[in-house]
Amino acid sequence: MTVSASFFDYLSQALPKEYKVEVSFLKVKGVDGKTLYMVKQDSTGLFKPRNLQKYVTRALVKFAIKQSASSKFHLIACAKPSFLFSFSHKNPTKKPCNDIDLIWWWIHCLEDIPGTKSWIHIPNADQLPLFQKIKSYLNVCSNINIGYPYNKSDKARDSIPLTFSDDPKSKHFTNLDDENVTVEDFMSSLDSCFTTSIAALFSVHKVDIEGEKSMADFHEKETSQYSVFDDILEYLTTHSDFSNEIKAIDSTSHIDKILTSGKCALEWNRSMCIGHGEIKKRRLEDPEPITMSQNLIRKKPKNK
Repeated sequence: MTVSASFFDYLSQALPKEYKVEVSFLKVKGVDGKTLYMVKQDSTGLFKPRNLQKYVTRALVKFAIKQSASSKFHLIACAKPSFLFSFSHKNPTKKPCNDIDLIWWWIHCLEDIPGTKSWIHIPNADQLPLFQKIKSYLNVCSNINIGYPYNKSDKARDSIPLTFSDDPKSKHFTNLDDENVTVEDFMSSLDSCFTTSIAALFSVHKVDIEGEKSMADFHEKETSQYSVFDDILEYLTTHSDFSNEIKAIDSTSHIDKILTSGKCALEWNRSMCIGHGEIKKRRLEDPEPITMSQNLIRKKPKNK
């Protein structure tokens, strides 16, 4: 089941074909709470500010975590050409993230979300020269730990969500053909799945931070102008109605009011390329339009 399609439909109108995300919100048998599995997400990078994609994604993660006391969010950060947004061709200057840059992007995206605790597991980590840099960074990060949130001796099938058809973990579990494999053995065996690529497994859980003060609180205040996406997502999933044209117009009008009240700093990237040309800013020095070029005005002949 795809969740909150109307939220992303609206984003497609507000940011025309700039951002795309595919998610599934599932109730997994044997796992408490709801689990949000992110299949893929990407953007053309043609909007400003550049970090807008981060805050839209954070809004989705925070929404997923709020669903119940034991909600969870899972993803595998792995850079693949097949995951590119179909409209990325509109931006000829776009350079897709490599594996390491994508992992760093997700670390920065998840590190300052209050009320969460995250884990990151990187297969074959000891063979990666840059892993020590990531490890050093996460040592001072308050809510992201290296590892996974499961007991090593438990059965993998009872602890890890393994029901997503596109998830490499699920495919690997099927190929192992061992219903009793432990979490530790299963996670170790994942190394063989990523011998030619680098990936990171992220797990985000909801935690109770009542009464605690952390850097996350500071970051939330610092980026409060982007919390408008949280409000939009909440409205779209609880009160919006797009069942007919009139209700859709009303819902869209309400969303516009949220954007206006939130003073969200959206602006178009004026260097967006269409074909081989550029959209140029309109000059405001001459408010009066020039309707005829002076050299087209027929002049009277000089008297001889």
